[in-house]
Formats: sequence, C-alpha cells, structure tokens
Amino acid sequence: MNLKHWKIIDTLLLFGISFLVHFLYEWFPNPLSAVFAPVNESIWEHMKLLSTTFFLNAILEYFLFYILKWKYENLFLGAFLSALLSIPIYFLFYLPVHYLFGYFMWYAILLLFLIFLFFNIFMYLFLQRKYYKNGNTVAFIGFIALFILFSYLTYRPIKQDLFFDHKEQKYSINNYVIAS
Repeated sequence: MNLKHWKIIDTLLLFGISFLVHFLYEWFPNPLSAVFAPVNESIWEHMKLLSTTFFLNAILEYFLFYILKWKYENLFLGAFLSALLSIPIYFLFYLPVHYLFGYFMWYAILLLFLIFLFFNIFMYLFLQRKYYKNGNTVAFIGFIALFILFSYLTYRPIKQDLFFDHKEQKYSINNYVIAS
C-alpha cells in the first residue's frame, strides 16, 4: 500500500468517523463531548463534526504512518488546514441550497463526503511537500483555538440562523425552547 491507496481508503474512514462523531454527544452527553461533537442539528454545530473528524483522523494516521514507517512530517498541519478550510467551503455550497430550498439530508451527507474526498486529495498533495518547520506546533495551537471557539459558541451561541436548531427549536446546547 502506498499513500495514494491509503488516501482512497481514508476518505471512507473519514466518512465513518464523522458518523461516530455526529452521535457522540447523544451517546455520551457531557461537557467534554459537547466540545468535540454536535450538540444539536444546527449548521454551526456540524462544523465541529468536520474539525473533530479531521483531528481524530490525523491522530489515527500518525500511528498508522509510524507503524508503516512512512515519513510525512506535515500531517497535523495538513489536517488543521483541512479542518479550517472545510468550514467556509461547506458553507459556500451548503447555505445557498439550505436557504433557497430548505434542508435535504442527502445533500448534506453528499456534500460532507465530497468535502472529505477533496481534502484527502489536498492532504495527498500537501504531505508530499517539503517539511514546514513548526508546522505541527502551529497546527496543535490552531486546533486548540478552534475547539475553544467551538466550546464558547456551544454554550454562548450567537442568536442567528446558523446556530439555530430548527428541529428542536433551540440554540446550541441550551435546554430552553424558543416559543413559537
């Protein structure tokens, strides 16, 4: 197996991890899982799903690459860039359809898969680039900052449609329901 073959398999792995992350808070409702997994069905909460999936996948790849003795030094930097860039790209393709036609689960899932496919192609190319000194340190600091932002907005959501769960009629993790 080489990196190209692995990245094809990894696209399916990312997709599978994302489904586990999606239900993490539902299965284990606690403040820690609320930081890393969606706590409701709002659009914003699902951006945690993207970031957490890329982060967990990078950890798994780190150990796999170590076992296979593959030397790809930019792994965590690539994962962080993928997590960070996947959010606006997802919004770019999801929000117009959402606001014009409403929510379509099949579209959201297809878009998620295409995001993982696109960023695995990006990772394949990025991992073959020269080593960026301190890149992984920047990535870890970036992931920490990203999850702090997600934590803050989970408990103190902005009162905008992006943060609103239309199914449960509430914002983020709050237990109160918005009166109709």
